[in-house]
Amino acid sequence: NDTSRAATDEVDLFKSVIRGLKFKYRPDRFENPALQTLWRNIEATALNKGEPDEFIDLTVPSVENQNRKIAGFVDELKQMIFPPGYVMGATKKSAAKRK
Repeated sequence: NDTSRAATDEVDLFKSVIRGLKFKYRPDRFENPALQTLWRNIEATALNKGEPDEFIDLTVPSVENQNRKIAGFVDELKQMIFPPGYVMGATKKSAAKRK
C-alpha cells in the first residue's frame, strides 16, 4: 500500500483547527433566509417601500470569524503542508518558448 499516513503531530494540529472552528448549533439562532426574504419583500410591497430591508444571512459562515479562530495555527499549517521557500500565489517561470 503506497498511501502515507499523517504523523500524530499533524493529526493533532488538524484536530485543533477543527475544534477551533466548531460551534454549538442551535436552530433557533438562524432565520430561514428564503422566508425572511419573502417576508421582507411582502413588507416592502405592503408599505410601498422602494426596496425591502436588508437581510443578513447568518447561515453563511463568516470568513473573517473563521480566520480569526484559526490564526494561531496558520503558520504551523503552512510549514507542515508547503515545502521550504514556497511562496503562495507565485507561479513557476516557464522555459522559453520554442520558435
